[in-house]
Amino acid sequence: MKKLILLFFIVSCSSVGNKIPTDYSRQYNYQDVSGSFHIAREKKTVNKKVVTRLIMSSPDRSKLFEKSIMLSQPGSVAIKGKKRTNTFRPVASDYEVWLDGKLQRSSLRIDLKAKSMKATVSRAGVEKKTQNIKFPRHQQFCFYNQIAECLAYNGILATVLSTPQTRDFIVVWDNWPYHQDMLSGVSSELFTPATARYEGKDREGHRVAVDISGQLILYHFDESNELKKMAWMSQGISLTPIGQEISKEME
Repeated sequence: MKKLILLFFIVSCSSVGNKIPTDYSRQYNYQDVSGSFHIAREKKTVNKKVVTRLIMSSPDRSKLFEKSIMLSQPGSVAIKGKKRTNTFRPVASDYEVWLDGKLQRSSLRIDLKAKSMKATVSRAGVEKKTQNIKFPRHQQFCFYNQIAECLAYNGILATVLSTPQTRDFIVVWDNWPYHQDMLSGVSSELFTPATARYEGKDREGHRVAVDISGQLILYHFDESNELKKMAWMSQGISLTPIGQEISKEME
């Protein structure tokens, strides 16, 4: 994780297009079935790549529970017979979580030549394991903890906000394989199909639903495509700015 953390703090100048989320550093309340937590979430653009970092701690920030850092690259791909499609390619991630008082780690590194993700898992008391997992056939991929940014960069958000159609993409679990220890009813695979659709607008902005394994995650975006709130009700999860709550429309 050290290399990615160092990269996160490099100062860089980068121009972004209209409706692309700006770089930020924000604090959130996070709620799940195990209790309430504090999340610090940061996004930086470094050498035309996007780095997102999340730190989950106790409400008073005295105890650390999770750390995640992801690096993705905006770009485009050519599709036969169609115009180029915007993408937000997952490049690398590092994840740390404390489970039952023990530190667990995992990392992902893209292997373009092999068209795969090199996944390394370090469980406490168990020998480190590395495997290459092939990408499924698709053009759109998003790290789970970068979905909000990813949908803006790859154009899926703009599409569902302007038309009634849905858009498919593939979720890459940056917290793999530990997401199985914290989420119920989701696939154990690194890659999981997902679908985004528009759910409507209220006084605070737009609601977009992402269907993963038959479960809906509601993302609340403002007019600048900035993430404001998130709710995954079937998992008892909510993410809100400090001092705010999930609205009835998000439930």
